[in-house]
Amino acid sequence: EFERQSEKLVTALLSLNSDIFGLLEIENDFGETSTGNAVKVLVDKLNAVGEDTYDWVRPKQDGVDKTFVDTSDAISNAFIFKSSSFRVAGVNILTDSNIPDAFTGALPIFDG
Repeated sequence: EFERQSEKLVTALLSLNSDIFGLLEIENDFGETSTGNAVKVLVDKLNAVGEDTYDWVRPKQDGVDKTFVDTSDAISNAFIFKSSSFRVAGVNILTDSNIPDAFTGALPIFDG
């Protein structure tokens, strides 16, 4: 069943021909050599079938601040991207302390 569902997912993603994919509710196992790394498995399948080379953002690496990676949850979010179109250049994280005032209600977003 896993192979059948994986094939459907890979076919759907490749048909979109997107440069970047944001994934929600994916297994929180990002170890480079882990057999449970769902993002790496998916990228390997995409690269085996597709014409372009895909890569993935590696949490706690690639400049991603490990302070904001929740390792206590079994699920997470992930990004897959065409390495010919994008590169990881560090990640900016919004937290409660650095959200601009315009988004907290302190300043009006629209003033008539």
